Amino acid sequence: MGKLRVEGSVDFVDGPSKTGGTRLTRRSITVERNTPGNYRERYWDPDVKVRGRIAIVWAPYEFWLDGKSHHCGIDVFEMVKEDDGWKIANLMWTQEPDACPSLRPSDPARMRPAI
Repeated sequence: MGKLRVEGSVDFVDGPSKTGGTRLTRRSITVERNTPGNYRERYWDPDVKVRGRIAIVWAPYEFWLDGKSHHCGIDVFEMVKEDDGWKIANLMWTQEPDACPSLRPSDPARMRPAI
């Protein structure tokens, strides 16, 4: 994932707060921060907008941790096309533990990557 990121890119995460409601967290990204783990993420129905060398991708997703569904949400990728291809300029997502039933597609074949 680190090779796909623009140096200095930022993540914003809107996830559950320990005190109720949600909490918006901002994180600066470094290659060292991206650690491998026993997780899997699948998305479906991406909405992609491209204009010149900028693009936005909005897609629902489901995140599994240790073989169990952990949460669903929306991923938003801000992309830029550099000389060596498309890169992630910034990334935002929601973490919604109870949203999977409402966000999952009715046809699992729409999920990517396919299993």
